[in-house]
Amino acid sequence: MKTFINSIWGGIMISIGSMIYLNCPNKIVGAFLFSIGLITIMIFKFKLYTGEIGYIRRLSEIPYILTVLIGNFIGCASILMIPTNNAEEIVVNKLSYCLPYTFGKSVICGILIYVCVATYRATKNWYIVLIGVPTFILCGAEHSIADLCFIFATREFTLNALIFIMVVVIGNAVGSLCISLCTQYTKQND
Repeated sequence: MKTFINSIWGGIMISIGSMIYLNCPNKIVGAFLFSIGLITIMIFKFKLYTGEIGYIRRLSEIPYILTVLIGNFIGCASILMIPTNNAEEIVVNKLSYCLPYTFGKSVICGILIYVCVATYRATKNWYIVLIGVPTFILCGAEHSIADLCFIFATREFTLNALIFIMVVVIGNAVGSLCISLCTQYTKQND
């Protein structure tokens, strides 16, 4: 239950970051301000799918990560069910990409978010988030929970949107797990 509640809060915090980004006229400033979502999640130990998936090592942990994903989904829905016109163009563009391109961009995001979270866990310094989050936003990488926020904001509840989110969820996992397993392997063999 604690994981589920902390996951809802994780979704809420990414929704707040998404709202800031959507309502900020300067997208560079908005990308930096979006960071408040991940910084708050790390400081308060809320749960976020993209921050947790890189640490999964056993099949027995799948129920845990699904709980986090569902909690994030509920958190996003609870905040961003208020329509936001600014999200329309973003969602239209995202849904127009071919799925392999979307997958590649979501792998990049998985890598960057893992770097942010792992660095914070190792140093307790959240400043890396002020680089990592704007980097994934400004390079157009796909973050499954932020993308879910944008979809909720536009009410784009279509099969195309569902497939898009599933591809991004998988891509975020692949990116995060690849870098986490690689760094684990290299540390063991040093």
